Amino acid sequence: MFLCSEVELCFKYWDSECVVYNVLSGDTYLFDSLSANLLDVLSQKSLTQSQLISTIVHFSSTNTICNAESFFVDWQKRFQKMELIEIED
Repeated sequence: MFLCSEVELCFKYWDSECVVYNVLSGDTYLFDSLSANLLDVLSQKSLTQSQLISTIVHFSSTNTICNAESFFVDWQKRFQKMELIEIED
């Protein structure tokens, strides 16, 4: 999984939220810090689903893989729909 090619992101974190700015499109987003952390990690390198789920466990108070997997499924659908991420074939 990786960021779409039309995406170049800048991040500004405040407490539990993050403003994300796409330099290429001019779009600005307000995300929870966990969602933004996942985008931030993907902006540095491509990751597999299991690596992203491990990242969720690391950055969140979610102690179980089950909760992290559920969060990941919702996150993936939302951010694909927003055309911010792509899945490798």
